[in-house]
Amino acid sequence: MSANVIARAFKLLASLIFSIALTPSVFALSETLTSPPEKDIRAVSCVNVLARDYSVHPVLGTKAGEHYKGDLSAVDFDKLCCESIYWSGEVPFDPNYLAHEAAELDAAEQLCKLALSGEFNTYRPANLDPAYTTDKKLTVGFNHIPLELTYRGFDCTRAVCGETVKKLYKKELPYTGPYRSEILKHPILDTEEFKPLGPISLTGLKFKELNEDPGSRDFFEHQYIASSKCFRKAEGAAALQFSDRAFGLTEMQILDLGGEPSIKTGPVIVWGDSDKFKKNWVYYFGYSGIPVRLVFDGNRCVGSALLSTAQQLKMADFNFFRFSSRFPEDIPCDTVRQIAGYQCLRGNPEGKSRAEILDTFGEPQSITKDSEGHPLYIYGTGRFACVEIPIVDDHAYGRISHTIRIGWRRRK
Repeated sequence: MSANVIARAFKLLASLIFSIALTPSVFALSETLTSPPEKDIRAVSCVNVLARDYSVHPVLGTKAGEHYKGDLSAVDFDKLCCESIYWSGEVPFDPNYLAHEAAELDAAEQLCKLALSGEFNTYRPANLDPAYTTDKKLTVGFNHIPLELTYRGFDCTRAVCGETVKKLYKKELPYTGPYRSEILKHPILDTEEFKPLGPISLTGLKFKELNEDPGSRDFFEHQYIASSKCFRKAEGAAALQFSDRAFGLTEMQILDLGGEPSIKTGPVIVWGDSDKFKKNWVYYFGYSGIPVRLVFDGNRCVGSALLSTAQQLKMADFNFFRFSSRFPEDIPCDTVRQIAGYQCLRGNPEGKSRAEILDTFGEPQSITKDSEGHPLYIYGTGRFACVEIPIVDDHAYGRISHTIRIGWRRRK
């Protein structure tokens, strides 16, 4: 074999070895170029700063999904039951405990037996006249299991809960006109009244529709839905799903998922964490108005959670007083008390400069114009409520306007 042939064979072998050695690096380079530039923040070690453990019932001690088989005699009834007229009052409903419905229904059934035997007398009337009959309407637990007790004089003669009460309520609700035997269906979620959402992954369009007013066919249907809270279970599950999906997203991604929130606000001192979270968004979903709170670090959502009724009421009080234009002497003494242990800050924007308003209340949720073309700063204070502050000559002019949107009609 000639030297030339041997040299050519050596060069070919060297080239082949080099290409084999280079191949993994080329593949690695290709993999780097085709991988997404930024991983989903929820896939990395990021913790929802608002997350809490709802796996154990704080009153019954049961785990999520478990039935309650304990003795109610050791349970604090004040923490388990609430009295409510037609079950439409503001009581501490918390959809974070949806998974504990079975245990709370067991507790409600036990309470019926205890009431009939004279062992559950917390809500027994003081009237001893045997001819005197009265009904006590209660809710049990965070899921508001309806409970109705009928007393004749001092004795409980009838006790029903759960589905039995719901059927009676639908038939006997005052002012609803003719009784309707048909079962209502949610116009957006397509679930039957009092039924769970089920294993459904909602689209952004569904979230946006729930964020608006679902609407109803007529006044009586609206009154029944609002009073009975018949869609609260499905809407609570939808709100939980939105909370999980919104965590880790940017502001623009959240707006694309659920639309504009009802409230964009700075620190809310009555929630006790205003030193940590300077930017809060609150969404309300469905007929029940299930509130979802989002907090941000920059433009990224780092915390999401559903608000309990108690938290929501605290924020409503806080928003009313911080935008109040009344002077202390105009407010009754019992109204000036601290809200949830915090001295309420009264904003009174009248006469303040634009810079002072921005420093006190933060950036407005939106800016429109009044009838004379002056800028109008809009701050959301609730699902259907906002405050309008007119700006004239770079100062707030005149008394501020608390506006409430009445009725179940679309925002658009």
